[in-house]
Amino acid sequence: MMEHSSSNYVNDIEMIIHDYNDKTLDIQELHNLLSALRQLITNNWDYIKNIYARDSVRNSKLGSLMYPTDIHLKVGIASDSNTLINNDKAIPLLSGFFISDATLIRDKNKVTALAINTPDPSLATSFIFTLLSYSGKNYVKDYISVILIEGKNKKSVSFKHIISDNAKFLEKFSIYLVTKDDIYQLIDINHNLITSELKDWLKWTLNNWDNPHYYIILRKQLKFVKYSINGLLTRDSIFTWYLGDGVRGHFNRGAFDIGLSFITDPLIFKFMNRFLCTLYNCDSKFFGGHGARNSEHYIVCPVKAEVIKDIVEWAGKWPKYGLTQRVLDLLEAIKYGKLCEGYRKWPTIDIDGFELIIRKHNMGNRWYLTKSAASKEYLDAIAALLKQKFEINANIRENKWGYELYVSIEDTRRILRMLGVYERFYGEPRRLPSVDDVIGVLRRYGIRRWHVHEARARNGNGYEYTEACVLISLGDSGEAMRLRDELVGLGVRVRKVVWGTVIVCRTEDRLLLTKALSTMGLGGVDST
Repeated sequence: MMEHSSSNYVNDIEMIIHDYNDKTLDIQELHNLLSALRQLITNNWDYIKNIYARDSVRNSKLGSLMYPTDIHLKVGIASDSNTLINNDKAIPLLSGFFISDATLIRDKNKVTALAINTPDPSLATSFIFTLLSYSGKNYVKDYISVILIEGKNKKSVSFKHIISDNAKFLEKFSIYLVTKDDIYQLIDINHNLITSELKDWLKWTLNNWDNPHYYIILRKQLKFVKYSINGLLTRDSIFTWYLGDGVRGHFNRGAFDIGLSFITDPLIFKFMNRFLCTLYNCDSKFFGGHGARNSEHYIVCPVKAEVIKDIVEWAGKWPKYGLTQRVLDLLEAIKYGKLCEGYRKWPTIDIDGFELIIRKHNMGNRWYLTKSAASKEYLDAIAALLKQKFEINANIRENKWGYELYVSIEDTRRILRMLGVYERFYGEPRRLPSVDDVIGVLRRYGIRRWHVHEARARNGNGYEYTEACVLISLGDSGEAMRLRDELVGLGVRVRKVVWGTVIVCRTEDRLLLTKALSTMGLGGVDST
């Protein structure tokens, strides 16, 4: 068998150009053509590069060398209208493509062409399939250019597709274009997700509109904001976004991570979390951990299971040629993976229609109430209710996902008692000694003074809370230690002994000691 020489590879490419240029293909045939051409170039990289690559070499931001070539094709793409998806679904699906890999070529505020630059024939053909579905046409022209990319460890063939047609066709895609007028409208709009900080950021983008350093990253972020507010981005968009930018993390004991790859400013990341949680009803945390220098953002449980469900549902209806490898890997992984089965769902407490989560502290059998939300006003309303109903002060703080309300452990105990569910979390209440038993112990010691001290403290999560303790001063460390031991023997929980002073803080124990000391007529101050 004769060896296939390098010159024959060149002849094969010339034949492909001759056979397919100005021809009409269906989308499946386009996929097959791109796959064959990619394989042909990869098999004889150096020779093809030497013949077809131009002198101009561009450096990508990832450190790769990009070689434009003289390999070009102009083909017509036709599709059977019966195989396309309906227009209503195509609108959000296109949003996912424009957020990930597709771009709009513009002349001022007019769309002149659509483009996608990708090494993956499946992604390109999926995009064309979707734009045909949206446009209502079953034919477009596709101008294809080949770019050779050399990275540190990998070589790849990328195809740049420029899709064009008449002005009426292109005008339909203007809803995806982000203009300065769109930014002004976003600044003026009254929307709970458009905060004052976000408006300041939008004004900053106007000042850097033509700055090439910010151009690509800014436009992608602005697309997300516009599409979110204008209703172009829905749960359906996640499928096409994942087709282009999906990532899958570790696979361990049947569990695995999935996420999306993007680079964004912290303010827009917070906006994305909040908006995506409005789609998936997940309070305010959609993304959790991240990797690859903060460019890969992983989706947290339990919403991860819902996202995977959406992707799998769309993959089942999608043309097989259009499923990228990352989606195929996901479909394979779920055969063995467990979607958020290990996720611990905390119990909830309903307080006048507000559902608060009750979490267990990581040390001891102690519980606290909490609630996350994208809206601070929503948490303010809960805090006001807790103040009115239980006379407690809840803390609200901002984090990178939104806002979080926190009720201290002691105040949570108080709420649980008033709601009659204390035993559900703490078991049967402790049997405390009687006041007379405590007085019998206290009478044997020379108590100089006592008082109840209140102080603001901050826990390990950064939340402030008020703690009250009764301080019993004996003036002698040995006596204080003996009093502590006797109180503990009765069943009273003592926090500690400091410089001859016994300190008791737990609410029920503090109230018991306070009552006993007051009954004895000892001078003291109860500031609570």
